[in-house]
Amino acid sequence: MYDSELIIRSAALSALKELVNCILIWTGRITAAGVIAFRHSPVGEDGWLELSRTVIIPSLNDGLGHSTDLVKKGFLLLLSHLSRVFG
Repeated sequence: MYDSELIIRSAALSALKELVNCILIWTGRITAAGVIAFRHSPVGEDGWLELSRTVIIPSLNDGLGHSTDLVKKGFLLLLSHLSRVFG
């Protein structure tokens, strides 16, 4: 059985998780090796955190209101990933 929508949803979820991981690296919150860094990032790098607050989180809100359970599952997995990496 081939489900092209499932493949697209899975790829989109993976891409969003990778974006969250990159935001942590770009802001200096975590190193590429996965070691948590507590240094304060320069002001310009906080724009990436602002991106997560203004784009990713509102999209999660909208997506969780979607009626399809399969779609909700993807958004819940992304929310779970966000809560794990941002603490």
